[in-house]
Amino acid sequence: MVKSINPIDLPSALRQAVDGTVYSAIGLPDPGESAARAAGLTERETAILAALARGLSNEAIGKELWVAEQTVKFHLTNIYRKLGVSNRTEAARLAYQNGLVESPIDDR
Repeated sequence: MVKSINPIDLPSALRQAVDGTVYSAIGLPDPGESAARAAGLTERETAILAALARGLSNEAIGKELWVAEQTVKFHLTNIYRKLGVSNRTEAARLAYQNGLVESPIDDR
């Protein structure tokens, strides 16, 4: 239980603690929340980052997601800013290292 709990929520939180369930305060990330969402990426940005990490070009990403290449570039600018990177390689590396996208399965 967190110290910043709303007093109105306290009885419910205590009941859940006694029952052995987990109380999650509003405003805290859900334990099941994706890493990409926690990084502040939208669903569309996450899809674009995943395609980028697979090595697709901006044009190929646009065709796959049915958006203009300029739209892909716009989203990439936002992704780079949110992740604190400056290029595709850094974004892909960070995405794989931090679980923002699923790593491809090695068939070897």
